[in-house]
Amino acid sequence: VFPAVQAGFVADTIGCAPLPVQFSNVSTGAATYTWNFGDATNSTASAPTHTYLNQGLNDATFDVEMVATSSFGCSDTANLSILVHPQPIAQFVTGVMAGCQPLPVDLQDLSIGATSLSWTFGDGAGLSAGPGNTSHTYVNATTDPIVFDPQLVATSQHGCTDTASAQIQVYPEVIAAFEVDSIACSPFAVDLTNTSTGASAYQWNMGDGTILVGVEPTYTYVNNTTADLVRTITLTATSAFGCTSTVVRTIIVSPVPAAAFQATPSTQQFPSADVLVLNN
Repeated sequence: VFPAVQAGFVADTIGCAPLPVQFSNVSTGAATYTWNFGDATNSTASAPTHTYLNQGLNDATFDVEMVATSSFGCSDTANLSILVHPQPIAQFVTGVMAGCQPLPVDLQDLSIGATSLSWTFGDGAGLSAGPGNTSHTYVNATTDPIVFDPQLVATSQHGCTDTASAQIQVYPEVIAAFEVDSIACSPFAVDLTNTSTGASAYQWNMGDGTILVGVEPTYTYVNNTTADLVRTITLTATSAFGCTSTVVRTIIVSPVPAAAFQATPSTQQFPSADVLVLNN
């Protein structure tokens, strides 16, 4: 009579996919082992490790069977069921992938199987919420582009998680600014002092149909009328990344007075010296 074999093992029986399971063999009297993990895979190790997947939307149960066999050919069988919860699928899309600061970005939640979401926007800000869309405004106070990495952690009702991330590039801000005298007499040679920041190209609309380009172009206004001439100068500053900013200034070009007078008489014989001067 050969000694009996007692098959036995212990393992975690529930968890989230992908679920790594370490099987601890507590069998006695056996020399070899055959494992059927319940997912069409097998092993002959004494205490194997196996990872269970669940790519569905519902819980999956796997029936594990271990056959312990002695050197005399005696055998015994042990069984255990393992419950694997599905992993949620975290996914989202951004409304834009790049833009000028301040950059508002819509984040569309496309997650599956999640009951709660945790957003980190990559700039120190975050948000915990239920499933659904959100938005965030990115700021870049530097002079160079910044890449932010928003991340979404989706959590299921069983505490299973999945993570998704994206990248958003935010270009530095452009500030258009210039100084100019607000009033002068015709002809008015405007002295444009460009104080813009973050720009590499400039377009000037002089308010009379004239468009100029350059950092500080020259231009002269002429007023041939008898009334003040009002002109609005518009500066559009553009960065190397296509970001723009606009500023306007209004100037007044006063007409040149027409000097005229009449002297009567126009000629005089000395010592007569009286002349009547009329301002015309």
